[in-house]
Amino acid sequence: MAAGYLDLANTIMADVRRDYEQRANPHLKQLRIAMTDCLQRAGYRPADRDAFIASPEPKRLGVAFGAHEGVAESWAPAPGKATVQIGPAVPARRYVPTPAESDLALAWQRCTVESGLSTTLQPMVRDAQMAAVLKHEDQLAEYATRTAEAARRLAAIG
Repeated sequence: MAAGYLDLANTIMADVRRDYEQRANPHLKQLRIAMTDCLQRAGYRPADRDAFIASPEPKRLGVAFGAHEGVAESWAPAPGKATVQIGPAVPARRYVPTPAESDLALAWQRCTVESGLSTTLQPMVRDAQMAAVLKHEDQLAEYATRTAEAARRLAAIG
């Protein structure tokens, strides 16, 4: 049952991605241009404007980024062993942004709103998700029923 459910989840996600891309792609360039213009007004100028518009990545804006506190995980499994190897627990490490990175994050969020990027694309994401769920509604209902039945059987054992 689990494998089929995972296959269905992968199918739904692929449907969402395809539908979203069809909805969003005609708008992306203009939205990204507006986003880039806003960032430039805020003082952030990508070295290659066209490359940034094609793939807007914050690291292309020349801002120093922070790091995780502490020492990185150093354990690695012994090479050549054909058994399961369990390493030590890895403690969480807090990420500490630089002040410049924090300033960029604020400008980025503001420009996402001002450019219309978020208000235009978020409804497209929801619509693509809804379309995919409706397309696979019968299969989802079948898995819900089978899962409830399995839970009842397990509870009876219990």
